[in-house]
Amino acid sequence: MKHIQFIIYLMVITHCAFGQSSVTSLFSSNEKVGDKLFERLAFVPALDAYLLALKNNKDNDTLKLKIAESYRLLNDPESASKWYGEVLPQNAGMDAAYYIHYAEVLTSAGKYDEAKDWYLKYGAQTPEDGRVKEKIRGIEDIEKLNKNEFEVSISKVDWNSEFSDFSPAYYGDELLFVSARPGKMKNLQDFKWDGSNFLDIYQVHDSGSVASFNRNVNGKYHEGPLVVYDEGRKMIFTRDNYYKGKLKASKNGTTKLNLYYAERDSVSDQWGDTQPMPFNNDEYSVGHPAISEDGLTLYFVSDMPGGKGGTDIYKSEMKDGNWGKPVNLGEPVNTEGNEMFPFLNNDEELFFASNGHPGLGGLDIYVFDVIKNKNVVNLGAPINSTLDDFGLIIDKQEGYFSSNRDGGKNHDDIYSFTAERPFLTSYIASGTVYDKTSKTILDNVIVKLYDEGGNLIDSIYSDKNGKYAFAVDTGKKYNIKADKDNYFPTELSFKTPNSDEGLWENDLYLNNDYGFQLVGEVVLKGTDEALPGVQVKITDNFTGKNILTAQTDNAGGFVNPLEDKKPGDRVSYQIQLQKDGYLGKNFVFNHLLKEPGPIYLKEFLDLSMDKIEVGTDIGKLVDLKPIYFDLGKSNIRKDAALELDKVVKVMKENPSLQIELGAHTDSRGSAVSNEKLSDKRAKASAAYIISQGIDASRITGKGYGESQLINECADGVKCSEEQHQNNRRTEFKVVKM
Repeated sequence: MKHIQFIIYLMVITHCAFGQSSVTSLFSSNEKVGDKLFERLAFVPALDAYLLALKNNKDNDTLKLKIAESYRLLNDPESASKWYGEVLPQNAGMDAAYYIHYAEVLTSAGKYDEAKDWYLKYGAQTPEDGRVKEKIRGIEDIEKLNKNEFEVSISKVDWNSEFSDFSPAYYGDELLFVSARPGKMKNLQDFKWDGSNFLDIYQVHDSGSVASFNRNVNGKYHEGPLVVYDEGRKMIFTRDNYYKGKLKASKNGTTKLNLYYAERDSVSDQWGDTQPMPFNNDEYSVGHPAISEDGLTLYFVSDMPGGKGGTDIYKSEMKDGNWGKPVNLGEPVNTEGNEMFPFLNNDEELFFASNGHPGLGGLDIYVFDVIKNKNVVNLGAPINSTLDDFGLIIDKQEGYFSSNRDGGKNHDDIYSFTAERPFLTSYIASGTVYDKTSKTILDNVIVKLYDEGGNLIDSIYSDKNGKYAFAVDTGKKYNIKADKDNYFPTELSFKTPNSDEGLWENDLYLNNDYGFQLVGEVVLKGTDEALPGVQVKITDNFTGKNILTAQTDNAGGFVNPLEDKKPGDRVSYQIQLQKDGYLGKNFVFNHLLKEPGPIYLKEFLDLSMDKIEVGTDIGKLVDLKPIYFDLGKSNIRKDAALELDKVVKVMKENPSLQIELGAHTDSRGSAVSNEKLSDKRAKASAAYIISQGIDASRITGKGYGESQLINECADGVKCSEEQHQNNRRTEFKVVKM
């Protein structure tokens, strides 16, 4: 079983007096035996007790949940998810803690879609827990985390044992690490958390051989993560709350982890007596030290009161020979989950493990820019896996880390790695997200970073101050998109310079989405038949800016959101419709925006279109009134000009049309005079249209006199004035499209 679970969830140690044989004799009592063992953190025998009790009560959901919890704490996500799955889906209203536990083991089991559902159920009951949003974001970005983004190669070191080996530390040119392999005899049988040996510190020599470390450091109980500094002369390490031969317990009977300090004698080259650090406490744990190069800033882990979650990372600075009051690192490092195993690289990068940030499952390893106080970055695969990955140390792009991933024989192993480039880049893209109208900051905005090819690189939510930041490479093009419910998304592009360091800053502004949008539906004139493929162009008359160029869909529809508009705004748009084989249209639409919501243009405009072909009389389509001339004259009267202006408008809206303007008379008078008069009138009408900006090649005028009567009213036939009027007409026929 995994020793790391002991440190992850409680950072406490209890020493249980029950041996395995004595537990077996009590199994027949009931699940209370398991409860008592569970309370003492003896999870292996507690699990056995629960499983035995379940045989006599197979439908007991409470027992099943206790079995699930035991498997979870023993870091067996497959078994834990099986038992949670037998209870939680069938029972609504359970304790929300079970929901997040189920989501966590599903994530560790690689069942991300199921895990997302249970994170959402947990979030519905505990909206104040910020982990839910981050965990779901991690699941949505799982492909990115699984990519070998940092070009890292890993291999398992050959000095791992069949027991748990983890948390390496540099010791000059050699290594120290923590292991549960059998060492010197302890005064207790084993550690009842999972039935394994107590933890000791071991040393890897240059030859590759492994030996137990100094007896002044390794004691009777647990010794854990450590740091050696000041050229190997000083050490701070984690140990049970055991000092001067006494094991101290908290008020509830558990023994916490504490930090201890030791120095190596320069003469004897031996480690001296250990001394407790000033922030040790009987009631909470402190452990997992990391230290700055000058030895004056100490980072460590604690579950002390006042933290953000389970275990947080703190720092303390030495002044005048005394360690100062611990300070919680806060956001963005610490979460409501557990942050552990810090390592400080060159006083610039803080590597740590966490199960509170978005990740692949279990503990993942992250790096934080200490100098800029920004950018918690998940190292991704292959450093991280679906199970626990932690305890990373690094020196010039090479280092070691611990993991209990598949292939680790159900315990922790140490891996070496080589990275092709730094885990943190030195160029930062950052800014603040605002409401464009009110200029107030917007938190919880999802901001996504894309490369030049449109591939998603990273995503982050703006913090409570509206801030976002990404680590980016120099000399590359990027695109940033921001989105939030009830707002229109926004985006911008940028290119980083070729310098090694820098800060690109650009704020993002989001418009409120009041639901204002122009909604149109184009149909065939006189029918409900939709017209797809109509070219729609909308221009803002106030700004002259084109706000839409699109085609109608299969239902003849088009939609244009009005992103920068709010109630009370007046709008004015030019709307143009064009489609081959149809008479184009152009409208001016003026409107006062009142209630939020869509604006259906069919309530204000006729968006139907006429089908046209060669020979079509345009005058009939635009409802042209008769064009009158004074008796025997061909000059254009004012009332005739108004009608001809309609033709001008159509020709401007349909620049591919060529028209023949034909003038016709009735049969009264001589045929010769009628032809001459109609030809003069046709050419005068065409000349007027040309004078309004229409190219002369697009329109011709021709008089037909009485040669094309449309009724029987020829010479010698008695007809009414109305019948003669029908023959006196002007036609505008399409001759070419």
